Amino acid sequence: MDRSPLFIGQLKKWTQAKSVLVLIDEVGFICTPLRHDISFRDVEQFYTTLKANTTTSKPTKKLKRWLYLLDLLLKASTEDLRCNQWSFSPLSPGLSVKLQDLGNTLYGDDFKFVAYDLVKFGNAFDALIQFNSRI
Repeated sequence: MDRSPLFIGQLKKWTQAKSVLVLIDEVGFICTPLRHDISFRDVEQFYTTLKANTTTSKPTKKLKRWLYLLDLLLKASTEDLRCNQWSFSPLSPGLSVKLQDLGNTLYGDDFKFVAYDLVKFGNAFDALIQFNSRI
């Protein structure tokens, strides 16, 4: 669950089930926190990388939405971050690889590909993932 907190939702979608019953036989499961911080710097670098990618090709509707949401995220207050309106759609594998390459070119080892974390943030319940601007 720590590696993929959305696994149960994915399982429900894959099986087209109306409801899912999950039995977990893992000792430390309930005691394991599902907190994940996304730093302001990482989001800022990802935004810049995504924007740089759009200079070489025309952005799709999905990419325009990503740029819009990232811009808002970078300007958001704590109260704004707690609303449930953040919804990042997953990026295609090809675009993900392209952005990782571009990010590594621009920022080297400091670049973190946060797209997956932002998709989780948009799907998080009860602020399981927090955007931490102090990191």
